[in-house]
Amino acid sequence: MSKTTVPHFSEPANLTAGEWIFGMKTQKMSYIYLEHSPSPRLDSVVASYWSLRVSEGEEPENYRVLPDGCVDLLFDNISRPSGVIVGSMTKAVSVTLQPNAKYFGVRFRPGGASSFLDISLKEIADTQIKLKDVWRNAYSEVSNVMGNKQV
Repeated sequence: MSKTTVPHFSEPANLTAGEWIFGMKTQKMSYIYLEHSPSPRLDSVVASYWSLRVSEGEEPENYRVLPDGCVDLLFDNISRPSGVIVGSMTKAVSVTLQPNAKYFGVRFRPGGASSFLDISLKEIADTQIKLKDVWRNAYSEVSNVMGNKQV
């Protein structure tokens, strides 16, 4: 029987109005999670901006993500530097966090992503889609500005 590791969380600290940070540590690695509230102009559609920094560890670690009814834009420095759209989840999923990874996300309020994405939110539930496949024109313009480097 395998032993389940229970993370140890630090007490959340309110840094400034609308900004939260906490840390957690397991047997394999530690994490720092930071969340920012959106500006009042975006508050009706964006729930938060968040980042997760994973410490250097000996091996990747699985982390359970619970469904929250939200769509996220997700970027990381390892497997998704160009970004993905994570559809709202209907069930918990296990994701593998890589040592020394840095994640950044925009969490939309339920239904809020429809203001930015020209796709059916129902059709992307429980899926991930490359952001450049949805925002083709924007990616083409950025690529041209950057001298056709991979975005």
